[in-house]
Amino acid sequence: MKNIINKSIYMLLALMLVMVTSCEDGLDINTSPNNPSTSTTAFTLPTGQAGIAYAISLDLGIISGFESQYWTQAPQAGQYAAYDKYNYTGTATAAGWNNLYAVGLQDLNFVRTQALKDGTPNYAAIADFLTAYAFQVASDLWGDIPAREALQGKNGNLTPVYDPSADVYDYLIEIIDRGLGIVDTRLTAITPGTDDLILGGDMKAWIRFANTLKLKIYLRQSNSRPSVAQSGIQGLYSSGASFVGGSENIGLAYSGTSGNENPYYSGDLSANSILRGVNVVASNSVLDRLNGVGDTRVDFFYNTPANGGGHVGLPQGEGTNQGTPLSGPIGNFSNPGTGPAGASSPVQFITGYESLFLQAEAVARGWGSGSAKALYDAGVQAAFDFAGAGSAANFLGAGDEYEFGQSNHTGVTTGTSQELQLADIHYQKWIAMNGSQNVEAWAEFRRTNVPADLPISVGGTGASIGSSRFPQRALYPTAEVSNNPNTPSVGNIGDPIFWSFEAN
Repeated sequence: MKNIINKSIYMLLALMLVMVTSCEDGLDINTSPNNPSTSTTAFTLPTGQAGIAYAISLDLGIISGFESQYWTQAPQAGQYAAYDKYNYTGTATAAGWNNLYAVGLQDLNFVRTQALKDGTPNYAAIADFLTAYAFQVASDLWGDIPAREALQGKNGNLTPVYDPSADVYDYLIEIIDRGLGIVDTRLTAITPGTDDLILGGDMKAWIRFANTLKLKIYLRQSNSRPSVAQSGIQGLYSSGASFVGGSENIGLAYSGTSGNENPYYSGDLSANSILRGVNVVASNSVLDRLNGVGDTRVDFFYNTPANGGGHVGLPQGEGTNQGTPLSGPIGNFSNPGTGPAGASSPVQFITGYESLFLQAEAVARGWGSGSAKALYDAGVQAAFDFAGAGSAANFLGAGDEYEFGQSNHTGVTTGTSQELQLADIHYQKWIAMNGSQNVEAWAEFRRTNVPADLPISVGGTGASIGSSRFPQRALYPTAEVSNNPNTPSVGNIGDPIFWSFEAN
């Protein structure tokens, strides 16, 4: 991964601080607080990148960490109890919506427009790739979203129409292909440097990012639109597309010093934050599985309790029942680890292990080339490497806990050989993304229903979506509902996105 730390990020995070303090007021999605019309591509590209990173790490990363059952509410606080209780409203994700649209997407839109005027298409291509990434995040959380008519406030369109989520997915491919069509990899090309906080202007790496993003977009539709997924993936392979490598983790890095910290750490865990790290503890839904097989990644995902002893979590949602025998000080429990959620932890956009698992799934479905087992094994090892957990060899052999095609621990006990292989791939992706890629993990859980034996949250059994169902989406922010009459009427967090397991 490119670890790019420079002076511009300090300016970035100061801007983000202003943004966060005002986000609850409901920013217009067509108005950027950074006023990019008076900016340059070199200054605005990093602010757009940071806006997306902020959203997926803090604003949307927390709810996704709870709904993926990596984290649960600590018993002596209640900041995130609504996530465990499955009764959150549009207010819960308003900041994420604003940071994606009013900061990330708006700034990237300026970068693309200005870059084409300036004759610097590589800036425009990067903007396209990240725009597609951000639109997918938004659609995966909210379903139908403003896409084709979004970001046109300066042209007087303050009420963009909402594109159906399946149409958004088609548009994502258009945006990525548009960017791939203008990438210039010649040595003489004008290319971003340190102003590209993610890859430092490495356009070949950006091409791998774009191809891997396309692979993810197609696979997300594998159950809902299999012919679209198959055709798109086979086209990628026949074109000789390159993908993100197993040791290549693409994200935005932080130095860990004051003012330049991982957004989730800064906003929730730091002693300098308002919340001071008293709300989030490990969920037994994943902790028990890791401990049960001796998975050495547990020390990466979670800190041991401040008060001593081994890792301790709570049943999902139990912490919302304050005053129960399980209650105790936050120091009695494990909280998110310094690996994925430390002050200097990068915000990951696409990881090497994710890329390998995507490729393994494509091959297992018969749509890609190579060995599904070899790609799966490499993905598990890449995930262990990512966590600094040593060799995975003792987990991958015949009869071992993570042997490919046996569907151990996934909750999928019967099925065809292909179904068992896919369950293994999905399960390992769920394990590996803990704390580092929460938004992606929640989307994949809703798509695959793996693990198939996750419990309904103890606190969510009385939720309006039903006592035996998981949340399927975020709700639109109140400000968006009030200001844009085109906002769809969605009042139930149990309404699935078109690609969801429940919808198919």
